[in-house]
Amino acid sequence: MRADELYKFSDGTLKTARGELYHRILDFRLGYNKKMSRRKWTAIDKRRSELMFELIDKQMREKRIIRNLERLVGA
Repeated sequence: MRADELYKFSDGTLKTARGELYHRILDFRLGYNKKMSRRKWTAIDKRRSELMFELIDKQMREKRIIRNLERLVGA
């Protein structure tokens, strides 16, 4: 998934991806990462995941705001 393609995904997909990234980042902080046993995560991998995590949060927040505005206006 690329950051500029986040708008294509539904909320459910974004929530799933966000949850998976969260657990991988948490595992990295705790010092183990069983999901990627063939390769160790580097600090760059961790930072990229954190950025994607933030972008997913931003996209979900924007979608929620748009839905609320549409309800308010009655579109």
